[in-house]
Amino acid sequence: MTRDDALAVVFEALERVNTDLPPDLHLIKSIETELLGENAAIDSLGLFILLSAIEEQLAEKFGITGVLGDDDISATESPLRSVGTLVDHIIEASG
Repeated sequence: MTRDDALAVVFEALERVNTDLPPDLHLIKSIETELLGENAAIDSLGLFILLSAIEEQLAEKFGITGVLGDDDISATESPLRSVGTLVDHIIEASG
């Protein structure tokens, strides 16, 4: 899987999450968008929905499953910190 493939999957999932949010809370499609921490652009329910949408897209488009696990959320250096770190993790885990 290329970086562009992974980024497209994440951006598509962000668009799906945005359809359920008011316009002023839409997530920015950027590798710098923070997903965890004090400056997170999304709450825990939104993050769950985003991760579910990503897993669904990975399975449908690439036949890849189980890329994102519980350990990723609680890790000190979680790959879910931002869109960029999430994309890197998807590439590495699908590798």
